[in-house]
Amino acid sequence: MIKLLALDMDGTLLNEAKEIPQAHIAAIHQAIEKGVKLVLCTGRPLFGVLPYYKKLGLDLQNEYVIVNNGCSTHQTSDWGLVDWKELSPADIEYLYDLAEKSDVQLTLFDESHYFVLGGKPNQVIENDAKLVFSDLTEISLEEATSGKFRMFQGMFLGTKEQTDDFEQRFAEELCQRFSGVRSQPVIYEAMPLGTTKATALSRLAEILKIDSSE
Repeated sequence: MIKLLALDMDGTLLNEAKEIPQAHIAAIHQAIEKGVKLVLCTGRPLFGVLPYYKKLGLDLQNEYVIVNNGCSTHQTSDWGLVDWKELSPADIEYLYDLAEKSDVQLTLFDESHYFVLGGKPNQVIENDAKLVFSDLTEISLEEATSGKFRMFQGMFLGTKEQTDDFEQRFAEELCQRFSGVRSQPVIYEAMPLGTTKATALSRLAEILKIDSSE
């Protein structure tokens, strides 16, 4: 018997217009009525998921979302953290140094902020923020490494050519210390080493005592 249904958002739950088809909503409700736990999995931050989750009409249910490409898992009853992996201050300093050596710009995410380091956000960052329904918050390296914020992941954003150059120059080195992925032509992501949506889902299944076959 299937006890857990994991759905990726972009490209699966959402159509090309970034909307949830009504047929998908109906199928999710049918699964939940049968006792299946829903887990939405995405590279988006939490604030980029909330408007879509509300459209599912599951306000009275306690389901789960894995966001930031596996860095954080939230239960939907109160949006509290169930599980997470975060960047250390030394990690953030390392990522910032790479950004300073290139033409891409570093961004960081906690539970409620889209942070931008290195001055005014470039146009690619501004466009990405709109896609995840977020304002941008400029932050200094000192603030980012102060311990005040729980930073889940870093993203390097620039034009395709700038991101190509960054990946060619730094990806091999970066992936020795982080889980790095070129998630889009204009985005290169860096998560704590070993962190993916799959590993986060596996940890959640353990918490819920659900076997991988279920």
